[in-house]
Amino acid sequence: MIREKSIVKIKKGLYIFGPAFQRRAVSNELLANLIYSPSYISLEYALSRYGLIPERTYTITSICLNRSKTFKTEVATFAYRSCPVSVYPLGIQQIDLPEEGSYLIATPEKALVDLISQVKGLNCTADMKEYLYENMRMEQSDLRKLNKKLLLEICNCCNMSNILIQAIYD
Repeated sequence: MIREKSIVKIKKGLYIFGPAFQRRAVSNELLANLIYSPSYISLEYALSRYGLIPERTYTITSICLNRSKTFKTEVATFAYRSCPVSVYPLGIQQIDLPEEGSYLIATPEKALVDLISQVKGLNCTADMKEYLYENMRMEQSDLRKLNKKLLLEICNCCNMSNILIQAIYD
């Protein structure tokens, strides 16, 4: 069935119908949660989806509790980055899909903190501003629309200094 493309193997034990048998497009976000769990969509993919970074991302990026891993499938590439258990539950929302189920995705605030926590060497406000506004090409006006209270709560839980808050609100 795989050779005939009746089904497509996503990973061992997880298959989807091939193009000829699909009634509707498969949700890559839903697949991302199913491939490696527990996980939620975050990082560049979520930031792009929220319009906080200008680039479109082709890899579905997620945060997980297991070790970091990447899955390359016929459908898409799914990348997972590990985070501590204590940080995991904050700032996650569930998106319900009609007739398909639901998936977990980071809020814009959580996706931003997840991204920053993966970058080494951001030790001062100037470095943070350079990373956010030059490297990632984010707009300060967009970042100022984020929920500051939630952003502070997530930063505090991650033991992140206030340089992110200063870079956005100074």
